[in-house]
Amino acid sequence: MLDTPEVTRGPYSFVIGEYLPGTEYVLRRQLGQGGMGVVFEVVKHPHLVGVAKIMLPQYAKIPEMVARFHREVSILAKLNHPHIVRVKDCAMLADGTPFYVMDKVEGTSLRTFLHDMPAPPPKMVYEIMRGLLEGLYCIHQKGIVHRDIKPENIVLDAPEYGGPGVKLIDFGIADDATSEHVPGAVIGTLSYSAREQLLGERATIQTDIFAAAVVLYEMVAQRRPFDYARARGENAFREEMTDVTKLAPPLRFYAPWIPEDAEKVIMAALSKDPSERPESAYKFLTDIYNVKTAEFTPRIITEMNTTEPEFTTAIESAARAMNVQGESTARYELAPPVEGSAPEVAPENVLRELEAQEGAAALGGGHRLLSARARTEVRIVSHGAPLEWASHPKSMGVPTPLTH
Repeated sequence: MLDTPEVTRGPYSFVIGEYLPGTEYVLRRQLGQGGMGVVFEVVKHPHLVGVAKIMLPQYAKIPEMVARFHREVSILAKLNHPHIVRVKDCAMLADGTPFYVMDKVEGTSLRTFLHDMPAPPPKMVYEIMRGLLEGLYCIHQKGIVHRDIKPENIVLDAPEYGGPGVKLIDFGIADDATSEHVPGAVIGTLSYSAREQLLGERATIQTDIFAAAVVLYEMVAQRRPFDYARARGENAFREEMTDVTKLAPPLRFYAPWIPEDAEKVIMAALSKDPSERPESAYKFLTDIYNVKTAEFTPRIITEMNTTEPEFTTAIESAARAMNVQGESTARYELAPPVEGSAPEVAPENVLRELEAQEGAAALGGGHRLLSARARTEVRIVSHGAPLEWASHPKSMGVPTPLTH
């Protein structure tokens, strides 16, 4: 009995192990699907392995969409940088559907990585940001704005030989000098979009820097800065993001171990006013590197009266965050509530988040938050070490033109 050939899922019914129609590429496996195309692992004789992005069939007959797809290829072809995925070939299937082939990256997305390791250590956070921001600096020097920086588009490369690295992928909605801006058009992923994007203004270098800062905040705090608004729905999020008076919650509220200088750098990059953000990705990177370390002493980080399961989960999450530096330790302990104790007034944006989470805990920053249903007081105690970064940003030669 003959084995039934394996066929790919989705809009294309290609047979695994056979040639893509009209090409010299043999299909190995399907990797995923995005907004513009389907992605496959392919190999070309004798053993040139790559990743093919084939345009979705519903777009392949629309000239404007084909032009956009070709612009993505054109943008990638201009870029030659260790932290940006490289295009190897561009062609068409037998029916005229365009596709391009890029280097295969041996690794996983930052999104998957953060799912497995929600609180990476500071050195790892810095190295991820170094790769991302050096890649961004390269594309910005070429007059390109990515417009969709998020963990899904950051790949942690783990090659067979050599050290791990970071690759920036998916330039499907990137903007350059040749693209026409449509006023009012909102392009990008909502949770990582800057205020100017949500207002339909043209994206700039500072737009990418804002999104990179959201990624950094998320790695440090295990949440995005405006998740409290996102939890109330898309309209609430847009209103919050476009209101210049509504600021992101201070990072140290969720990650009290972060030095104040580091918090200032990150919060500046999250400003809703683009002119207040770093002038370039390289400036943002050097600002991160240059933050002063601060000695930590054992202290109570936060106190909370509760026995609710949601609060317990948040407490455990905060305790893990305290231990993010490796050398530092953290614990949480239960004790009877203090008679007559009263809560301090938490910042307005934190209260909004608590409301959005229907009472789930938001920890950190030395604030005391008490539940109306409280039964137990919880103290989180941190014994910390100085924040330590790793290699200097100039280790890759940025900003010399030779790296681009």
